[in-house]
Amino acid sequence: MAAFKVGDIITGTSEHNDYSYTNSKALLLVTSITSRKYMYVKILCNVSYRHEIGNSYEVINSEENFKHTTIEEFMEKYPSCYSMDRNKMDKLIDRYKPESIESEPYDLSDKMRTELLEEMKTLLKTYHYHPTDDGLNTIIDEWCKNKADLIRMFEKHPAYNGKFQIAFDYDFDRKFDHDAIRRFYDWVRSANVLNLFKKEVKIGEYEYKEVRNLYSMFDNFVYIFRNYNDIETINGMTRDECREKRKECEKLLNEYHNSDEVVCDGNHAYDAKLYNVIYKINQLVDILRCNGVLSQNVNDDAKRLFDGYFPDAKIGKGTKMSRAVNKILTMLGVDKAPDYNKEFAKFSDAINPLKITRHTVISIHPVDFFTMSFGNSWSSCQTIDKGNDRGIDADHSWHGSSSSGVMSYMLDGTSCMFYTVDAEYNGDKLELENKINRNMFHYYDNQLLQGRVYPQCNDRGANDLYRDIREIVQKIFADMLEVPNYWTNKIGAHHCSAVAVSKGTHYRDYENFDTCNISTLKDDRDTHQYIRIGHDPICPCCGTEHNRSEVIECCECY
Repeated sequence: MAAFKVGDIITGTSEHNDYSYTNSKALLLVTSITSRKYMYVKILCNVSYRHEIGNSYEVINSEENFKHTTIEEFMEKYPSCYSMDRNKMDKLIDRYKPESIESEPYDLSDKMRTELLEEMKTLLKTYHYHPTDDGLNTIIDEWCKNKADLIRMFEKHPAYNGKFQIAFDYDFDRKFDHDAIRRFYDWVRSANVLNLFKKEVKIGEYEYKEVRNLYSMFDNFVYIFRNYNDIETINGMTRDECREKRKECEKLLNEYHNSDEVVCDGNHAYDAKLYNVIYKINQLVDILRCNGVLSQNVNDDAKRLFDGYFPDAKIGKGTKMSRAVNKILTMLGVDKAPDYNKEFAKFSDAINPLKITRHTVISIHPVDFFTMSFGNSWSSCQTIDKGNDRGIDADHSWHGSSSSGVMSYMLDGTSCMFYTVDAEYNGDKLELENKINRNMFHYYDNQLLQGRVYPQCNDRGANDLYRDIREIVQKIFADMLEVPNYWTNKIGAHHCSAVAVSKGTHYRDYENFDTCNISTLKDDRDTHQYIRIGHDPICPCCGTEHNRSEVIECCECY
């Protein structure tokens, strides 16, 4: 366990350290525990130098370097400290003080506790953890205490399913999938496709590369004859014979270099008509990628470019873009490539918006937090599947470097999860189904903080998705609070950081991505309470708290 926790007031143990914020002349507030060894502190007061109150530093979390203190003890030791601003200090201390739970813990029935225990135990054993009833009961007790207010809010909603989830079907407008579009571009330009258009042309019975090598060899022989007069033959060939062979090779090469029917590319000679298709393929991809004309239907700009580069295709304005691209690729012969139908179908889906019905869930179920990074074809740094037993493609899998973040969210008093599941699923274990999209929300005091949407890994063009999900969750919370659905919204990580106080081991998306945002219900107040996000994880084996970010169990149990 680390020596200090969020909210502690500390000072350095050294009387001589030159670094003013790590010696005994600095009064510090612990604001975040970043790993087993390090923590962030903010300066409350500094004797040696005039540091701005609130400046933040990462330091070693060790009783060898720091010790607990109070403002009064520090002022008694340094009564003439000129950088003391008690008003600013009190505001900082209030922001990072430990959260007090005022409500009664949620009264969990024996039946529901048993179901949670069995489901959690089975899941964790599947991914090579060592859960015990005692460890899991400790987790459930802490969850019941901290999530009590949210659970009671959820129970008020008509779509509450009795399992700490609000679940319903929703028709989503599918937006452009830029990742799928990029993957199609990469596939079209891959060697498997382009090699179809590189039919090699021979020179007589020789390959182009062989003739080039023969020319080089005979040219080298001629050079040797020229510089060494005493040599009469090389490999049984006279000076004149070598010159004649070099001339024959040079003639063959020149014929191909001057031909309009051959493209010489490095050591190879290709059929020019076929090889020029590669140029056309690259042109098409560049038109779609670089000219900003990719849309559901062909517009004026796209038609102008298609008419200029592919007049034979006769693409009309208003044609579906997927149909236009398919027509050009078929005309070029790309449709003969292996897997063309499968790859083009993915591209067509990615650029053709439509209504998709999905099971939509807003959850505080403990197992949903454990599976929050179990995507249908993706995972994130908070996955508990550290060995990739789920078999996620290497480009979209992670090794759970922040896997205990799932418990950081699970055990706080503000975090809930939005996610979607394939509508074909008709069972009652939504928490175990692969998640198509997942989005963390954090609610407190009429404020709703929206984290990053997964798996939109680059977030380009995802603003509509953020808005759609946010509006669904805003409506749910307004209904639960029985107030009008009127919110103001501020987008950007700096707005989120201004209202969030973080602890625990979760990855702080909301402090790092400007697509994250904060919504506030309209009321007459000028200020609201901070949203306290995160909790130190509890080991499901021994039931002790720890601050190990890379695994949900403590060091001794994992």
